[in-house]
Amino acid sequence: MELFKSLETKTKNFKDPFQHFEINEPLTEEAIKEISDAEIADPRNENLKYDGTRALDGGDGAFRSGIKDGGKAKKIRCYVTKENSNQFPNLTKLIEDLRSEKVYKKIGFTHWKRFKKFLCKIGSNL
Repeated sequence: MELFKSLETKTKNFKDPFQHFEINEPLTEEAIKEISDAEIADPRNENLKYDGTRALDGGDGAFRSGIKDGGKAKKIRCYVTKENSNQFPNLTKLIEDLRSEKVYKKIGFTHWKRFKKFLCKIGSNL
């Protein structure tokens, strides 16, 4: 469980400019290689102009408003699914790790403590 090891030993918390954390090395080298080697269509070959947004919508917000079929950008994305998970065994392992109780509790507990503090602050202001 590379992800859990990183959560346990390679995570830094920051308060500036806002409260957040950084997880160092959550992916194995093999998972990184799978991402790098994934066959993803080049947007230029699909007559799509890369506009700096992942939606390729020119920033107009159409994809963020809920186009169900994924629109033009779907052509250049690669999803790990049941059907192709055998091509991405290390990313599939990462997905399984994310779904594990151990990781869920580690991430959930951290956020629950923060949320509980937030609720206490809100409660004291009512």
